[in-house]
Formats: sequence, structure tokens, C-alpha cells
Amino acid sequence: MCIKGDCVCAQGTADEIFTADIINELYDLEPGVFDPISGNIRLEDE
Repeated sequence: MCIKGDCVCAQGTADEIFTADIINELYDLEPGVFDPISGNIRLEDE
């Protein structure tokens, strides 16, 4: 289960909830930032 604020953002098996779309929504990331294959979040260079 993924919680964002006081709401359940997603629930299910790890394979169901650890998708790029859900992780991007959960952490307010831009599309394409989370790589579900490696499990990494790509950060922008400053």
C-alpha cells in the first residue's frame, strides 16, 4: 500500500504498485523520472 498525505495512493502487490506512473504520482515527480526496472529515481543535475 502506498500512502500520500492522508489518502491511499495505490494498493496491491509490489509488481502492481511499483510502476513508473504510481511512483511519479506518489512523489510528485515528472514523467519518466522513475525507472521501474532498476528501481532508481533519476535526479536532475543542478
